[in-house]
Amino acid sequence: RIIKKKNPCWINYLRHYCGEENSYVQGLFIDECMVSVRKSGGHHPVHSGGYRGALRGRYLYEHGVFRCGQCNVILAISDVGPGDGPTMVIPGSHKANFPHPNAGDYGKLDRMDHLEGAVPVHMKAGDALLFVDGLMHGGSSRTNEDGERRVTIYRYGVSWGATRFGYEYSQALLDRLPPERRKLLQPIAPLRPSA
Repeated sequence: RIIKKKNPCWINYLRHYCGEENSYVQGLFIDECMVSVRKSGGHHPVHSGGYRGALRGRYLYEHGVFRCGQCNVILAISDVGPGDGPTMVIPGSHKANFPHPNAGDYGKLDRMDHLEGAVPVHMKAGDALLFVDGLMHGGSSRTNEDGERRVTIYRYGVSWGATRFGYEYSQALLDRLPPERRKLLQPIAPLRPSA
């Protein structure tokens, strides 16, 4: 789903898809946030997909509700068109129960530029692309010599999740945030033994 500039609020979509909406553990947390800047060259290999995918990125729609493990938002800081190394996705791959016959090897940095079924997602600066992490995705090769591809990537997960790298925000940062934003970074305060 591409969210255009005229509707920049993606938080309600995230609550709906991966925030355990209307459950006793309802809520979100920001799992990761990063910046990607690419000049000529470079790519990100294809990864994820429903076949034997990690529970963390799982897609689930059951009994009328979404229970996705992690959703990503890619925010275009610059226009990303043909030759700019756009994100590529394989529509429907998050529901697959069988391997893609040409998925390649992430460890060998296989490109997805010519992978059967892969579709480039071109974006204008300010557009946001939201998708479940279980969708096969990656970044195509950047072939344009001028300019650069600039995006930010936000990964949201369920409130009871934890970062895969064990990061913890400083108390000074958490103290500066309004309660709603703080809850996105630390939905559940750590329990520590008393001194």
